[in-house]
Amino acid sequence: MAYTLDAIIAARPLLDRHRQRYASVRVAPLQHGLGLIPLAGSLPGEIAATGTDAASATMGGSWDWTPEFAAWFNRNGCKGAELPPFCNLSPLLVAWIEHLSHDGAVAYVEVECWGGPCSQVAAIWRDGGLVEGPVVDEFGPDVPPSVLGGAVNHALRWMGIVADCNLDEFEAVGLGTYRFTGDWLDHDERKPLGRVQ
Repeated sequence: MAYTLDAIIAARPLLDRHRQRYASVRVAPLQHGLGLIPLAGSLPGEIAATGTDAASATMGGSWDWTPEFAAWFNRNGCKGAELPPFCNLSPLLVAWIEHLSHDGAVAYVEVECWGGPCSQVAAIWRDGGLVEGPVVDEFGPDVPPSVLGGAVNHALRWMGIVADCNLDEFEAVGLGTYRFTGDWLDHDERKPLGRVQ
């Protein structure tokens, strides 16, 4: 079964306070007081259109990476993506995440599963800087998830989500509700969060 997710996750009130930054921002509710901004539809293009100068002026400062993120980036180099191991993370998106993180912990996650093999990448920012990650986990039918139980679960645990014996963190917050990032754009808050059918 295919599954993709490219999103910002944080406390829903934090995301609601900053939703006016871009006209196409949609905040979808998750369980445990979290919210999700799906990076789909026109939002990625709107972020890219702001340009470096607009990011610096609007955010009230430089969009320079934290020293930790810059060191990680320099070690890993760019293998076709702007900020590997992420496929879709850009410096402008990092600038916005850093800005959001002055109000609390913010996770950026990417997940891709295509009929077996899965790849998850996550990082967490707080107080304007990268505090955890990037964490990478790849697994599939013949390769179990790492001891972290997946990069997204690791990020959610860092944000205080505790799984119970029946659900991991991913399922506990409702990330299994939709199979594709774009599906979150039209989420109806009356729809219960749960597993993809």
